[in-house]
Amino acid sequence: MRKKYFLPASKPIKNKKTKNAFAWRRLVIALSILLIVCVAVVVPVCVVYIDIPVRAEFVDFDQEKDYWLVASWNSVAAAQSYDVEYCFDDPVLTTTVITTGKTKNKKFYIERRAGVVYFRVRAVKGERKGKFSDWIKKEIDAWTLSQPEVTVNLSDMQVSWTPVTYRYQYDYSKVVSAYVYRYAWKSADDESETLVWHDDKSLATSVSLRASLLTLGEYWDYQFSDGEWPGDITLYFRVAAVNHGFSTLGGFSDHVNETPEEMALNRIYNEVGQYGEVSVTITKEIFDALSK
Repeated sequence: MRKKYFLPASKPIKNKKTKNAFAWRRLVIALSILLIVCVAVVVPVCVVYIDIPVRAEFVDFDQEKDYWLVASWNSVAAAQSYDVEYCFDDPVLTTTVITTGKTKNKKFYIERRAGVVYFRVRAVKGERKGKFSDWIKKEIDAWTLSQPEVTVNLSDMQVSWTPVTYRYQYDYSKVVSAYVYRYAWKSADDESETLVWHDDKSLATSVSLRASLLTLGEYWDYQFSDGEWPGDITLYFRVAAVNHGFSTLGGFSDHVNETPEEMALNRIYNEVGQYGEVSVTITKEIFDALSK
């Protein structure tokens, strides 16, 4: 019988390069799987999910120079646009008027107005809307309006004052065309220090109080009593300019039956300047002259 001869099994050849190649291949495969998982999870969130918290804040604001208040917020990748809301009163109050807007930018500009400004924003994608950010607020000081110089012409009780210029952006040359004034009367024998003020408005730089004086004289018994003069009357008058320079006057002209200046007087966000004041004593002789 023939003997069978078997060759010994060959031992594997150890090759460091081959071993490293396998290691690198396994690493690449692992990283590829990790990348696929990340893309599968992150991309849908970024592309579809818009309810990512939006953090709004106001950009640094210079009270003396800036005309615009700027709000900014973080970007939401899924957002096609952003809904914004702002108001000038506490937004939790039911009477607060909230102004809405939409922008594709991450900034929103609000025209300057004195008082507290509230702002919030949310991301929007098609019909889907994210949650609004928390309300942020900023207190804005009024631009200072100079004090009018007030004078009284006793011959006809004409009260006049110097015109005041207001600020529109960086322009201080515009003349205010709207004023608010207050007046009160007090007799010489009236020990009360509390004055009953009468408030009114003017589009001119003067107003006649002659008719008011005579009417008040009738109601308050300031006329003669049995031929005797009841005593002198002191007139107190104050007037201040109204700053409606945050917006052009032409912006009010779309309101029916109201001129731009009249609208300026009726807007709730008017900034009232410093009051100029004057007082004058109405004697019997002056009252007699006005009564003719």
